[in-house]
This record gives sequence, structure tokens and C-alpha cells, in this order.
Amino acid sequence: MSVLGRAGVCILVICACGSQRSGVGTPLPKTNPTISFVCTPMLTLRVRFDATSATVYVDGDGPYSLPQVNGRSDYTVYSDGQHMLQIYQSNASYGIGRARLQPCTRS
Repeated sequence: MSVLGRAGVCILVICACGSQRSGVGTPLPKTNPTISFVCTPMLTLRVRFDATSATVYVDGDGPYSLPQVNGRSDYTVYSDGQHMLQIYQSNASYGIGRARLQPCTRS
């Protein structure tokens, strides 16, 4: 095999071992990052998002696995019937039971 042929094979092998890409051409992360939100000085959330759910840690308590449910069209809502997390842009709201949702900002 010529030097040029070997170089072509090496390039193919390197390209085949590259990172997986999503439909829009951005690399997919190996793991989903955990995002932190601050709701009050006494209430912080750590959230890991998957395709159809969110795993929530509340002040170190949890994890609570919240499936994505139907919500308002401009919000993404996750709830297990007891805990509710609403996401709008980079802000969140969180509540337990019938309590009023507490606004949270990404930290």
C-alpha cells in the first residue's frame, strides 16, 4: 500500500472514532451535566436532564426522578405528582405538593 493510501486509511480510522454528533452537528456529551439553581438562600437545586426526565437533588436530598409532562407551551414541566419543576429559558420554578412554586435562577 502506498504512503498516500496508508494516510487515507488512518484518516478514516480517526474520523470513525470521533465523537458522536447530534442531528444539528454539535457533539453529544458523554454524560448529562448537572445544572445548579438557587431558589432562596436556604433552597438550592441540582438538576440533571435526560431526554424525557429530570433528576433533582434538593439541598442534597434526593434524587427525585421527575418525568416530563405536558405543560404550558413555553415551559418544560417535570413532575412525579409530588415534586414539580418548571423550566423557562435559563430559569426554573420548583415546588412540592400544593405549595406555590418557588422561582429559581441558574447559578
